[in-house]
Amino acid sequence: MEPVYQLAMVVHIYSAIVLVGSMFFNAFILGPALKRIPPAQAATVGDKIGAGLRIAGPASLVLLVVTGVMRLHHMHLLGKFFGWSFMSTRYGSRIWLMFLAWFVLAVTGTLSLAWYEKVLAKKLPFTAGLRDLEERRAAQQKVSDWQERMNYVNVTIGILAVLGGSFARVGL
Repeated sequence: MEPVYQLAMVVHIYSAIVLVGSMFFNAFILGPALKRIPPAQAATVGDKIGAGLRIAGPASLVLLVVTGVMRLHHMHLLGKFFGWSFMSTRYGSRIWLMFLAWFVLAVTGTLSLAWYEKVLAKKLPFTAGLRDLEERRAAQQKVSDWQERMNYVNVTIGILAVLGGSFARVGL
């Protein structure tokens, strides 16, 4: 059964790379690039690229929790995970840093997806007037501003998770 757990570790590491890499891409490459092109084109390009990110992010988060639980089970730490004796150890505190980062990213990712579905991707009815259009544009701008701020928070949290995993792995 050992190869299964080694594979779980590899999938866990690559899922973290995909997740943090996509957050970096979104915050530091895609976002600034979309600001330099006309809004109509930015919306189309952002929607097309964002479709891939909306798949990669949740898939990475799911793989991270599944493989993380598998690894804890393999190391006989799953039953001790919520105990203070585990959390207070050097290794446990690093694992908890990863877990808390995962949890926050899952919450912010869910919130981000909800905002996208309810506000950013919402279509106006054919009978909508100029007032409806302006209200929608204002709501989209407000959500976009919050999304941008949340991208930077998520990158910071992702870096903390990577540091927690790295430090736990090398024993620092």
